[in-house]
Amino acid sequence: MSWEEQGQHECLKDAKSLHFFNLIYSIEFQIIEMIDDMKICVST
Repeated sequence: MSWEEQGQHECLKDAKSLHFFNLIYSIEFQIIEMIDDMKICVST
C-alpha cells in the first residue's frame, strides 16, 4: 500500500467508528427519552 492508500484506509476506519459511535449515541438518547416519558406517565 502506498502512503496515500494508507491514509484513505485510516480515514475510512475513523469514519466507520464515528458512524458506529453516532449510532450507539442516538440509541442511548432514544432510550433515555423513553425512560423520561415513562417517568412522566407514572408520576401523573
